[in-house]
Amino acid sequence: STQHLQKSAAIYIATLRWLPDQARIQQLKQSLDSSYFEPIIWNKIKAQIQRYEDNAPGNTLPDIYAWDTDGNKVSVKQLCQNMYCYVDFWASWCRPCRMENRVLKEVHQQIPLDSVVFISISLDESKEKWKAALSKDQMPWYQCVGEDAW
Repeated sequence: STQHLQKSAAIYIATLRWLPDQARIQQLKQSLDSSYFEPIIWNKIKAQIQRYEDNAPGNTLPDIYAWDTDGNKVSVKQLCQNMYCYVDFWASWCRPCRMENRVLKEVHQQIPLDSVVFISISLDESKEKWKAALSKDQMPWYQCVGEDAW
């Protein structure tokens, strides 16, 4: 129940992590009582809730800059202009990410290319490892690496 959840900041944060639906997040947000928490914890909880709200599916993509495979700085928001956009963050060293790349390839093949833009943004710190992973995984959609890479 909500009363029991109000006693632990850790439970709130863990609960929010697994709640994809905005209605539940709003319900939880309205039931929070700041008097149960130290101010520093309360501020962290509010910031976490705000991140979930800001990044909810269907919201406008914030402008993210990255480097494409040719070394050009690109705006992810511009690449997604007037289209639905699937943005995936991954890295060559992340085994679950690499496994997900296989699934994304299947999904990419099934979705009409004029309806969704796929963009993968690598968090790699090594250009060579990123390029090797791209070569091995053969992802046929837009690939780039985070703005602060290398």
